[in-house]
Amino acid sequence: MLARAILSVVAQTVPVEEVVVVDDGSTDDTPAVVEALAREHGAVKLIRQAESRGAPAARNRGAEESRGDLIALLDSDDVWKPEKIERQSQLLARHPSSPAAFCGIEFIYTDRPTRVIRTPPLVTREDLFARNVLGGSSSALVRRDAWMRVGGFEPDMPSCQDWDFWLRLARLGPLVAVPAPLVEYHFDAGERISHDRNLVEAGHQRIFRMIERDAPPDRRRLLRAQHAARLAEIYAGQCYDPLRTVGKAIEAIATGRSLDASLRAGRAVASMMLHSLSRLRSSGARSRDC
Repeated sequence: MLARAILSVVAQTVPVEEVVVVDDGSTDDTPAVVEALAREHGAVKLIRQAESRGAPAARNRGAEESRGDLIALLDSDDVWKPEKIERQSQLLARHPSSPAAFCGIEFIYTDRPTRVIRTPPLVTREDLFARNVLGGSSSALVRRDAWMRVGGFEPDMPSCQDWDFWLRLARLGPLVAVPAPLVEYHFDAGERISHDRNLVEAGHQRIFRMIERDAPPDRRRLLRAQHAARLAEIYAGQCYDPLRTVGKAIEAIATGRSLDASLRAGRAVASMMLHSLSRLRSSGARSRDC
């Protein structure tokens, strides 16, 4: 996966000045893979950290070690489309007051059809209050001066590090995006932070508290409903919990008169029920096999 990611950077339609690979305390053959690619592609540079400090700290280290005026991010299990950097850098040139550019995302699964998310072309900080409409870090192209002004990623965020970073960047100006999917977000990897229930819950609760504190008083009730709907979605999927799915769905519907939150809560419950039925069928099939 790491070679796949790096080669997608090397294959950009405009040359990428440098590819800084931060090895965050790996115990596999990561250094050998990167060094082999570095011999073939001079832009590739390996930074090794003896002990794992987590993804936010690794991304900040990569930014510190880089020299360009624009900093792009790519997780090792994701892939850039060839025209990503060209289209985003052109967009930033047309919007000099924007601190960062984003793009749409393709979610590629091993067991179900690909899902495409088209990012809104212009996102304000308030647009990020209800949910992270910009997606993960692999879609971002950030101006160096903006990165340094807001301090990069927050190292102690248990999850939602990207959402937190986008909220702070958006204080500097609106965030622009190429709606087309220029990043492939692959689910053929092992564990992701987003699958650790404790980290997912802690990160979302921290983000929700910050947003509700910053939001206008007349909008806080609506946001609480939308945040409850987001947790219902999480409990229906990545942190499967039927009881909490239903509980958060009820909270989303009861907290505020939000059609969006109610619809999302309803879809989360329906998704959870389908998930539960699938698990029951799978369990029944295994029992019959025995």
